[in-house]
Amino acid sequence: MDGRMFFFLYIAASMTAVTHSQDYTVRFPFVPGRFLVPEDRAPVPDTPAVNVTGLVAGISGNGCSRASSRKRICANVGMSVTIRCAVGPGDTYTITGPGESSNNAPLAFTVADNNYGDFTCTSTNPCGSVTDTIRLERADCPLPDVTVSVQRGDGTIVDSPCLRTDNDLFVSCADSLSGSTVAWYINGALMSNTGSRQRVTVSGNYTCVMTSTCGSVASTTFIKEAPTVAPGTGIIANPGSTQVPAGTRTCISRNGVGYSVRLVCNLSYNNESVSDVTFSWSTPGGGSQSGSAITASSIGDYTCTASNQCGSSQATTEVLGRIVLIKGGAHTLIEQTINIGSWLCINSNNSFTVNCNTAFGTSVTRTWRKNDRVISGVNGSSYTVGPSDVERGWWLYCEVMNPCGKDVAFSPILGRTLVTIRGRIPALNISDNGCNRPGITSTCADLCPIEGERVEISCSSGRGYVISGPGGISVDRSLYIRNFHPSDSGTYYCVSTYTHCSAAADSIIIGRPGVPPSISTYPPGIPTFTLPSTIMNATIPIGFAICLLEHQFVTIDCSTQSGTEPIKFTWTAASTGSRVIASEMRITVNNTDMYTCNASNAFGTSTASSIVEHTPAVNVTGEVEGILGNGCSGTDSRKRICAEVGLSVTIRCAVGPGDTYTITGPGESSNNAPLTLTVADNNYGDFTCTSTNPCGNITDIIRLEKADCSCSIPDVTVSIRKGGNTCGKQDITVSVINN
Repeated sequence: MDGRMFFFLYIAASMTAVTHSQDYTVRFPFVPGRFLVPEDRAPVPDTPAVNVTGLVAGISGNGCSRASSRKRICANVGMSVTIRCAVGPGDTYTITGPGESSNNAPLAFTVADNNYGDFTCTSTNPCGSVTDTIRLERADCPLPDVTVSVQRGDGTIVDSPCLRTDNDLFVSCADSLSGSTVAWYINGALMSNTGSRQRVTVSGNYTCVMTSTCGSVASTTFIKEAPTVAPGTGIIANPGSTQVPAGTRTCISRNGVGYSVRLVCNLSYNNESVSDVTFSWSTPGGGSQSGSAITASSIGDYTCTASNQCGSSQATTEVLGRIVLIKGGAHTLIEQTINIGSWLCINSNNSFTVNCNTAFGTSVTRTWRKNDRVISGVNGSSYTVGPSDVERGWWLYCEVMNPCGKDVAFSPILGRTLVTIRGRIPALNISDNGCNRPGITSTCADLCPIEGERVEISCSSGRGYVISGPGGISVDRSLYIRNFHPSDSGTYYCVSTYTHCSAAADSIIIGRPGVPPSISTYPPGIPTFTLPSTIMNATIPIGFAICLLEHQFVTIDCSTQSGTEPIKFTWTAASTGSRVIASEMRITVNNTDMYTCNASNAFGTSTASSIVEHTPAVNVTGEVEGILGNGCSGTDSRKRICAEVGLSVTIRCAVGPGDTYTITGPGESSNNAPLTLTVADNNYGDFTCTSTNPCGNITDIIRLEKADCSCSIPDVTVSIRKGGNTCGKQDITVSVINN
């Protein structure tokens, strides 16, 4: 066996059972960089050893008249007795007994009445301690031989007794001698029971004292019980460095000071009856930790379980978060959802949400206030500000609380000061805007004064305002135009001078008589105009669908048949969306598209469109597979191809962009794709390609004829050659094999 194996066997052999909740320290001599093995010549400590013996002077043997399983010596008063203790090398020892003791030396004394009983030798070294006991009895009067056991009510022996809730557990005390009396002590307290069995009601030491005429002998057994966690109560909001007992609620911060807390699992009592206790914690998120005290830095429940072989007990601490509100910045937001802390402006009849959410903190309650008044029935994480809440200005508070404290934020709620502008002609009835008087064409104006009339423009507002327009400006009072002139026509504005929630404004149009433009179009619908092929460009009124050849142009005219000048013209094309492509009354184009003209003036707008398309184009061709040219032997003014039955023929159709086409002929047809066929007897004849678009259709024809030949495949002569004619061809490959 090598040194390392010896070392580990030594460790295993030296381990002692830990039966009490206390600290144990094991020390070994250690040489840095080496294992502790015998060949290192370093002393390796062993567990302590002990053997106690006794000698009565002048007596051989132990001096006792009867046998016993215990170590004992028997002597009468006045006799000389020596107790010896054999221990391991380097061990120290003490001998203690009734009225006598000795350290690291045999114990010799003359027996007195008070010396009878057990003498214990305790051997000690760095690995621990061990005891051995010998009993001193009277030589002519043996002491009781006491046997103590723990039993259930039915007499079953219990090896590892734990306190039972049903009280069905007894400590039994027996003696091999008769005539002894029994006294019971529980945790040092004398019981009234003098029988041989004592019911177990509490944990701790159960001592049976057996007394005879020769003296008394005591024997003790120990009853354990499950640990009980002493649950804390209430809350410790700011524990600092103080440990928080399991069961007591506590608080942590999101960060900084107080971001963690120490939790401890205390037992209701911690004595020998509650030994070998282990502590474990279940933590938020399914985690776990061990030890009687841990650090908690997350919100949630921490449950401590204290357990030993007799059972377990639990207590749970809820760790709460100190509240941190999500607050909006100190700036104004107009008609949108905000976080509490921002300013909200409402300028319409819509409703908007103020959120009061927490970035940290649990088990919260909320209180909403309008100024200093609690808003009844509202305790959620948001509040809806509606049209009924629009006032000159108020404060919305949200107070969030939990057992750890509270946080408060507020948002100013502001309403924009609305303004309304009005215009009137004092010479007319107050409800008459003058736009329906004889001689005045209906316009889009709100007020239609005649040149020279007096005009009054007023504004209603709860705060300051400014009226402005072509006829002048006025602050906080009505604007008067004493002699209206056409140059005074236009838009007049009333703008509030309260700008915190953006300046409210209203406007009216005061206009001179006029009519909106009307574009001249060809009624009804959109007729089609095809430009003759001999004309390169022509001017066409808007409203027509126009068909052009590829090389032709058209000028579309957007003239108006009525409308007060000035009239503004703008053109757009469907392919480019709303982008303006021209700003004249006419536009010259060649591309296929839909062109829209918009004519507008101060009194209205008129719109019309024309669609430009190219006339369809077509060119049909054909080919015979494997034949150059059209396969025909003669000439003809018509398009044609010539092939015999069984040959492959493809007919193609070239058309203009966006055109669709069909190919039709004897026994075959195709849509928008070349037509490929193997020639049969019923396929000879005209094949027509028809190209179509919105401007109409056009056709082109090619004829499939039989080739002027015998329709036979050329023979291959003995001279080995490639043969071919218009009816087909055959390739012969001859391999010359050298024998």
